[in-house]
Amino acid sequence: MMRCLLICFLSTYLVVSATTLNNSTEGLDINVTKQENNTNITNDYEGDDGPRPDANATSDANATSVIVGPAGPAGQKGERGPRGFNGHDGLKGDRGEAGEDGRDGIAGRDAPAPLDNVMDAATKIQSIR
Repeated sequence: MMRCLLICFLSTYLVVSATTLNNSTEGLDINVTKQENNTNITNDYEGDDGPRPDANATSDANATSVIVGPAGPAGQKGERGPRGFNGHDGLKGDRGEAGEDGRDGIAGRDAPAPLDNVMDAATKIQSIR
């Protein structure tokens, strides 16, 4: 198993090294010329990602490239809270917050049991002890 992994690693390393040496630019004579003030540039070339941007366009200093979507819908109403210890239902949950930047709103949280019911329960627990 280890021998097979070692052979695979070494063969891959040799192939990559040979490819890198073949693609090396040493010894090649590359001439690059710069063309200045050419106003006859056409921008109708369409590449894989659509047309090229206009070469003569000027950038607007006040432009922003961040596009923010509309606010998302308000979150759903929270579920009814747990039944209180003295038989009363808990309060309705808070309404969710409105979404920001195009995301959906956060759903409302469940309401806790009414405080007086919790206090009654604490009193009952202490009286049992």
